Amino acid sequence: MRLFLIACAIFFAATARAAWADDTASTGTATVVFGFELQDTSGEPHTDALDRRLQAATEVLRQGLDARARYAVVSLDGHADAIAQAGYLAGCNGCELAIARKAGGQYSVRGLVHKVSTLILYIEVSVTDVESERVVCHGRVSIRGDTEQAYRRGVRFLIKQHLSAPPEAKTC
Repeated sequence: MRLFLIACAIFFAATARAAWADDTASTGTATVVFGFELQDTSGEPHTDALDRRLQAATEVLRQGLDARARYAVVSLDGHADAIAQAGYLAGCNGCELAIARKAGGQYSVRGLVHKVSTLILYIEVSVTDVESERVVCHGRVSIRGDTEQAYRRGVRFLIKQHLSAPPEAKTC
């Protein structure tokens, strides 16, 4: 009998947890996450490995926000032409907001890696409310080393320290 009660308790706990996860995932704020861009003032040649690091950082950001259940990351599939036409989003004075709006996002997340040298880099992430066009959260971290591991760690730090609460709950 005791074994049956323990099995029932485990079953109900697992069911309740799964239901809670489904509820929180559905309440996340629709968020468009654009790929990380590079501002390179190092004078070093651009490589495919650098593009892979930026892509890896973008994946860490998307997955990290989606895992928080406070954001519901919206796909940018079908918007590649608009993104390419906009060009460098960090310098387009908010042009990415129109793309985010069309994709159905309430928030737009844009990341930038500023490469000063192989050793010194900064990663910035900004969350902008698409409707008000106001930056509601901004975080910046300095990393050492132009490696995929450094990029991943930097992005995870930004998520944990600056992006874990819903944007309407606080500003960075």
